[in-house]
Amino acid sequence: MPSVHTIRLTRPWNLLGDDLNQIRAERFFHRPSGLAQGQSVWLVIDCQVGCSVQAMRLNDVDCDLPEGCSGPFRWQIASQLEPRNRIELELLTPQSALHSSATGAGQKFNDRLDLSSFAEVQLEIESE
Repeated sequence: MPSVHTIRLTRPWNLLGDDLNQIRAERFFHRPSGLAQGQSVWLVIDCQVGCSVQAMRLNDVDCDLPEGCSGPFRWQIASQLEPRNRIELELLTPQSALHSSATGAGQKFNDRLDLSSFAEVQLEIESE
């Protein structure tokens, strides 16, 4: 059974645009260090209830998604990783979710967004 190391891509996500029903956000991350031959790197997205991924891009390359994808969705990305990477997501979500949490999840801070009220995004590194 393969072992899995998880890296959560939490805040801050940069908010792109002002439409709170269809959120566009981006986040930068570095290539995980120490990747060895035979390791797989997966980008995993799991949307919360009522949300769905409309589009996803990694380093400006579109990812084919099933229509209305709410996840969990896994995309093998090892061959596309660069030293510095950019992920962009477009999420369809109820506007009310943006203000639903007193803990700050889902709240907008200037041009930054805590995406956790809408989707969990993480890297999974699998070793055989």
